[in-house]
Amino acid sequence: REYFKMKLDEQLAQTDDAERILDALSERSGGIWIFALGFLLTALSPFPALSLCGCALTGVSCGIFWPGTLSSASRRIPLGGPTMFTLLALGGDVGCLVGPSVTGLVASAFGEDLRAGLAVMAVIPFLLFVFYFALRRREKKKG
Repeated sequence: REYFKMKLDEQLAQTDDAERILDALSERSGGIWIFALGFLLTALSPFPALSLCGCALTGVSCGIFWPGTLSSASRRIPLGGPTMFTLLALGGDVGCLVGPSVTGLVASAFGEDLRAGLAVMAVIPFLLFVFYFALRRREKKKG
């Protein structure tokens, strides 16, 4: 019985460490900058291998950003429950639908230039950054 309690305590400590890392990278805007760098590197690099690295950075940042968002939302809205997570998932699904569509439309408008579509999509992380700071400012005013 003590063994299981010790293992549970270890796992909770590891979860706390993981949450601190996620918070540092997503909630404190680090993930947003990695996201922006990935898009810009993909769109502006003259070398295909470097563009591929930009795609990897974008994917990694999304992988960091999503769990951090869920963690932050559950901490800030403790009674949100399944409805909150459903709405967050819906927002993610809409983003997955709209993002590639806009990228393709912009690329088509610029003569099938995918780099142009990706460059326009690099605006999204900057909008997230502005939204993040607006929320932080609002929270500080509330006290």
